[in-house]
Amino acid sequence: MLIQQCPHLQDLEIQLEEVNIPFLSTLFTGKWPRLSRFTLNLSTSLWIQASDELQESFAVFVETHKCIESLVINFPPLISPQCVNLGLHPNLRHLFAPRVEFLDHLFPRGVPDTLEYLNFHGTNTYIPPFSDPSGLHTVVMAMNHLEAIRPSLRALPSTIRRFKLSVPMTSPWVCGC
Repeated sequence: MLIQQCPHLQDLEIQLEEVNIPFLSTLFTGKWPRLSRFTLNLSTSLWIQASDELQESFAVFVETHKCIESLVINFPPLISPQCVNLGLHPNLRHLFAPRVEFLDHLFPRGVPDTLEYLNFHGTNTYIPPFSDPSGLHTVVMAMNHLEAIRPSLRALPSTIRRFKLSVPMTSPWVCGC
């Protein structure tokens, strides 16, 4: 219904409390030539392993919509390392990547110059080094371990004007555990 009723859609935000595979599969077949913002938030309690078909249809959806400037995906299983290459997205300026582990796969040739804002979360001890993209001016990191970001702090591009770091109070670094 949305696909036929709204052919000029520019901003699409979906928030689901339950994973509805048929709905998502149908949604990912939509083609909106003017779509510039896409946000998908699924309940964190429902982070199940997405099927290969759903990952593939998500990848095709994102790759089809080259006008996307802002991409917010809060459902890691949809962004499998094999499925999406955002480095080929010419207009991408804003990205929320749910897990730091995906950055290498999303940008195999480094962060594109068009990217201005990057927000990611991580729980592991590895953050891929940043290249020096000329447009990147805001980086937001949420990490469980401060040690995980020390190497990346040294490698932040010189273009950064705004940096935000969030380390939860339960982190061993914060509570001294």
